[in-house]
Amino acid sequence: MLEQQKSTLDIIPYQVHPYAFHIGFYIYDKEVEEIIDRSVWQNAREVYKHFKFDTGKPVNQELIIVPTTVKVGQETTFTLNVFSDSEIELEKFTPPKIVDVTS
Repeated sequence: MLEQQKSTLDIIPYQVHPYAFHIGFYIYDKEVEEIIDRSVWQNAREVYKHFKFDTGKPVNQELIIVPTTVKVGQETTFTLNVFSDSEIELEKFTPPKIVDVTS
Protein backbone atom coordinates (compact mmCIF):
# COMPACT_ATOMS: atom_id res chain seq x y z
CA MET A 1 0.00 0.00 0.00
CA LEU A 2 1.33 3.41 -0.98
CA GLU A 3 0.17 6.50 0.92
CA GLN A 4 0.63 10.20 0.32
CA GLN A 5 0.37 13.03 2.84
CA LYS A 6 -3.05 13.59 4.37
CA SER A 7 -5.10 16.50 3.07
CA THR A 8 -6.40 19.06 5.57
CA LEU A 9 -9.86 18.37 4.12
CA ASP A 10 -9.68 14.67 5.14
CA ILE A 11 -11.46 15.47 8.39
CA ILE A 12 -14.76 16.18 6.62
CA PRO A 13 -16.68 12.87 6.60
CA TYR A 14 -18.26 11.48 3.41
CA GLN A 15 -16.58 14.10 1.23
CA VAL A 16 -14.19 13.37 -1.62
CA HIS A 17 -11.51 16.00 -2.10
CA PRO A 18 -8.65 16.03 -4.59
CA TYR A 19 -5.14 15.24 -3.37
CA ALA A 20 -1.99 17.00 -4.48
CA PHE A 21 -0.77 14.08 -6.62
CA HIS A 22 -1.88 11.07 -8.59
CA ILE A 23 0.24 8.28 -7.09
CA GLY A 24 1.11 4.71 -8.03
CA PHE A 25 4.06 2.33 -8.17
CA TYR A 26 6.04 -0.06 -10.33
CA ILE A 27 7.56 -3.39 -9.31
CA TYR A 28 10.80 -4.21 -11.14
CA ASP A 29 13.12 -7.19 -11.13
CA LYS A 30 16.42 -6.75 -9.28
CA GLU A 31 18.28 -5.55 -12.37
CA VAL A 32 15.55 -2.95 -13.10
CA GLU A 33 15.31 -4.35 -16.63
CA GLU A 34 11.76 -5.69 -16.55
CA ILE A 35 8.55 -4.32 -15.06
CA ILE A 36 7.01 -7.22 -13.12
CA ASP A 37 3.75 -5.41 -12.35
CA ARG A 38 2.33 -1.99 -11.52
CA SER A 39 -0.53 -0.30 -9.76
CA VAL A 40 -3.09 2.07 -11.20
CA TRP A 41 -2.28 5.78 -10.67
CA GLN A 42 -5.00 7.45 -8.65
CA ASN A 43 -5.68 10.81 -7.07
CA ALA A 44 -6.20 9.22 -3.67
CA ARG A 45 -4.71 9.08 -0.19
CA GLU A 46 -3.59 5.50 -0.76
CA VAL A 47 -3.10 3.11 -3.64
CA TYR A 48 -2.80 -0.64 -3.26
CA LYS A 49 -2.73 -3.77 -5.33
CA HIS A 50 -2.61 -7.46 -4.46
CA PHE A 51 0.18 -9.38 -6.17
CA LYS A 52 0.68 -13.11 -6.43
CA PHE A 53 4.15 -14.04 -7.52
CA ASP A 54 5.15 -17.22 -9.31
CA THR A 55 5.92 -19.83 -6.67
CA GLY A 56 8.08 -21.66 -9.19
CA LYS A 57 10.71 -18.92 -8.96
CA PRO A 58 13.35 -18.93 -6.20
CA VAL A 59 12.05 -17.97 -2.77
CA ASN A 60 14.69 -15.26 -2.45
CA GLN A 61 13.47 -13.40 -5.53
CA GLU A 62 14.59 -9.78 -5.24
CA LEU A 63 12.21 -7.05 -6.40
CA ILE A 64 12.31 -3.26 -6.39
CA ILE A 65 9.20 -1.19 -5.61
CA VAL A 66 9.31 2.29 -7.13
CA PRO A 67 6.63 4.73 -5.89
CA THR A 68 5.90 7.54 -8.36
CA THR A 69 3.63 10.41 -9.18
CA VAL A 70 1.93 10.32 -12.55
CA LYS A 71 3.75 13.43 -13.86
CA VAL A 72 7.45 13.42 -14.66
CA GLY A 73 9.42 15.73 -12.37
CA GLN A 74 6.87 15.86 -9.53
CA GLU A 75 8.42 15.02 -6.18
CA THR A 76 6.69 14.18 -2.92
CA THR A 77 7.09 11.91 0.09
CA PHE A 78 5.44 8.50 0.29
CA THR A 79 4.71 5.92 2.95
CA LEU A 80 5.11 2.38 1.66
CA ASN A 81 3.50 -0.54 3.51
CA VAL A 82 4.21 -4.10 2.40
CA PHE A 83 2.13 -7.05 3.60
CA SER A 84 3.07 -10.67 2.96
CA ASP A 85 1.77 -14.14 3.84
CA SER A 86 5.35 -15.35 4.27
CA GLU A 87 8.49 -13.88 5.79
CA ILE A 88 10.18 -11.20 3.69
CA GLU A 89 13.15 -8.91 4.09
CA LEU A 90 12.97 -5.25 3.06
CA GLU A 91 15.96 -3.05 2.27
CA LYS A 92 16.18 0.54 1.13
CA PHE A 93 17.34 0.60 -2.48
CA THR A 94 20.19 2.95 -3.22
CA PRO A 95 20.50 3.53 -6.97
CA PRO A 96 24.00 3.39 -8.42
CA LYS A 97 25.75 6.72 -8.95
CA ILE A 98 25.61 7.97 -12.51
CA VAL A 99 28.97 9.26 -13.64
CA ASP A 100 28.92 12.18 -16.06
CA VAL A 101 31.49 11.26 -18.71
CA THR A 102 30.72 14.26 -20.92
CA SER A 103 32.80 16.74 -18.92
